[in-house]
Amino acid sequence: MKKERVTTWFVEPKDAKTNESAMMDLVQSCGATDDKIYRGKLDNEDVPHDVVEVSYRFIVRMECNAAKFEHKFRIFTHVEGESAMRMWPFGNHKKLSRTAEVKRVAKKIEGLPKRPTAKI
Repeated sequence: MKKERVTTWFVEPKDAKTNESAMMDLVQSCGATDDKIYRGKLDNEDVPHDVVEVSYRFIVRMECNAAKFEHKFRIFTHVEGESAMRMWPFGNHKKLSRTAEVKRVAKKIEGLPKRPTAKI
């Protein structure tokens, strides 16, 4: 029988407003304590992050409220058996930003002078 791997979720607030809002919500919803706060926790690229361990339900709530309250944060996961946490691309924001980047580059390319064609 295959054993299910446990996933641990972490949120990293990117500004003071998000940090305050997230911490107040955490204390009210699940009684956040100091043992769930990690300072300088390394990700899979050995970059340190100040993160708070949260439930998946909390992640869903943060994602739903991100646009409404202009929250800025990153989500990380740590799967049991792996050595480090990884960034989780929630909400396909990476795809959206890539699309915006592709559009920006395409517009820039359109403005470049056309290459002269050689007549044969």
